[in-house]
Amino acid sequence: MICEEAKRIYDGLLKILQWENHLVSIGQGHRTEMDPKQALEIARKAQPKIDAGIDPTETLGIARDSMVKVSPSDYAEVPVTGELVATTVQSVSIRRNDPLVGEVVVHFPKIGYSIETA
Repeated sequence: MICEEAKRIYDGLLKILQWENHLVSIGQGHRTEMDPKQALEIARKAQPKIDAGIDPTETLGIARDSMVKVSPSDYAEVPVTGELVATTVQSVSIRRNDPLVGEVVVHFPKIGYSIETA
């Protein structure tokens, strides 16, 4: 069951309350601790898989395989640069080469991030 604070906030918003109850029923899965070196080795052996492609309704106006820079829009951090490989309504994915693990595809939400050509 959801917490009392959520009940108070969502009181009268039946659909949201039903969705919150649904999420609680799913749970959060089971967390297993892993040695960082083991995690990096798994990443090094993995091959990126890109299924989404570029959403046909994409409004970024940037073509697939273009070099892009993705950075948080609300605080100063180092941008991540890579090759645009996929977009959805909610996310953008770029392929980059990481010195520790090799080729990776990094997924970012669109909200809170700026995406521009590099």
